[in-house]
Amino acid sequence: MLNKIKRYVESNRMLRKQEKVVLGVSGGADSVCLFFVFLALRELYQLELHVAHINHMIRGEEADEDQNYVEKLCKENQVSFHCVREDVRAYAREQHLSEEEAGRNVRYKAFEKIREEYNCDVIAVAHNSNDCAETVLFQLVRGSGLTGLTGIPAVRDTIIRPLLCVTREEIETYLKERGISFQTDATNLETEYTRNKIRLQVLPYLEENINRQAISHIVKSSQLLKEVEEFIEKQTNICYNRLVQCCDGKYHIDREMFQSEDIVMQKTVVREVLKKLSNQLKDIESVHVEDICNLAAKGVGKKIDLPYAIVAYNDYKDLIITNHATADTDVEPQRDLPVVYSFDLVNKQSDMFALPSGETLGYVIYSLNVQEKANLLEKGQDVWESNQLVITDSAMQSCHNVKFYKEYKKSMINTRNGYTKCFDYDKIKNAVQLRTRQEGDYMQVDARGGTKKIKSIFIDKKIPQKDRNHIPLLADGNHIMWILGSRISEAYKISESTSKLLIVYLFGGK
Repeated sequence: MLNKIKRYVESNRMLRKQEKVVLGVSGGADSVCLFFVFLALRELYQLELHVAHINHMIRGEEADEDQNYVEKLCKENQVSFHCVREDVRAYAREQHLSEEEAGRNVRYKAFEKIREEYNCDVIAVAHNSNDCAETVLFQLVRGSGLTGLTGIPAVRDTIIRPLLCVTREEIETYLKERGISFQTDATNLETEYTRNKIRLQVLPYLEENINRQAISHIVKSSQLLKEVEEFIEKQTNICYNRLVQCCDGKYHIDREMFQSEDIVMQKTVVREVLKKLSNQLKDIESVHVEDICNLAAKGVGKKIDLPYAIVAYNDYKDLIITNHATADTDVEPQRDLPVVYSFDLVNKQSDMFALPSGETLGYVIYSLNVQEKANLLEKGQDVWESNQLVITDSAMQSCHNVKFYKEYKKSMINTRNGYTKCFDYDKIKNAVQLRTRQEGDYMQVDARGGTKKIKSIFIDKKIPQKDRNHIPLLADGNHIMWILGSRISEAYKISESTSKLLIVYLFGGK
């Protein structure tokens, strides 16, 4: 068995010459075996050993006996001994963890502290093949993804596991043949914990009734899956860089490109985003990943909530994954929005002013004379042009000739761009304001008088939620006359009956 472990250590490059090693030794069979294996490796690799023992203070006198046993073992073999006493039950209550998870956290925290204090290179722990098989089955039944099914890694950061290549049966045989005693933790024989149930009931049943090599086959499968995972990880990095952009804590995934990828790539990209947001994947199950993948094919505004306060939702173009603190919701903001400018249509016939955004807005009120009305109504003439009414934009050095279309459906200002609009002045009921949106805003969208909420218009135009509060609107009360840069209300369009015009033009800025 020792030669088998040596080959495993070498193939996984766990040790180098003259390294300092922290050994996690509880006093049980596995860790005592690890201790004696490293005594054998000490001379070969010229190692400096430091044993770390954690007294969980759960089993009273039995725990103290374990501590004394490990300390005696170290003295007999001239190995440095370090003991950490921690009330794991109290820690579990404080951190809202199970005792099993709390104990694991306490152990690894103590191991790392000792490693740093004595400037050690690695921490060796005593997981074996049975532990790996238990982990695979545990992850399988709880719905884990591919990573969980790869079992326990031989090397992770500064943690090494030299005994993963041997079974618990081989370990106990090794100790028995050499007359080495060890402590027995009574809690390991209880079936209160899920892992104990797998260790004491499930794995023995599989070996006795299904296949004597069940454990080794499970471990072998986990190793194969690890190779597959490493390949997928390389492909995921390529796909992730192509699909995902992070901005202000939000991960944007192009929905169209995402749905064109193979489902394996979709899932791994999502898992990578979730890992970045949560810094772990402990409570992220395969069902969560599948839900997000399915979400990408659903409508705008659809969302789901996930562990670690993560939320995923659809924008018009992207699938967005973020936390609740930065997430946009599909609920309209209920707040007063500032008025940018009020038009003085009573005392002024024209005006021009600068907006905070950098644009310049101007307006002109113009009355049509009798001859112009006659020209407008002349039979057979599709378009009437006023040579008298010219709006000059000195900043842009361009002129816009006002044109009237005889047919109502064509009645509009025919300008070079979407930033000069003409309205029937006499149809305006309130003081005209330039502002951002408010609750109750609407626009007339057809000649029959049909209206639509501004919110619905923004949704139809696929304007992102975060941009909607910044779009300037020309408003007559709650009736929106013009969404600047876009459409105007049908209610204010000029027609054959128009006698006075309000012409509004915007230029400059962004």
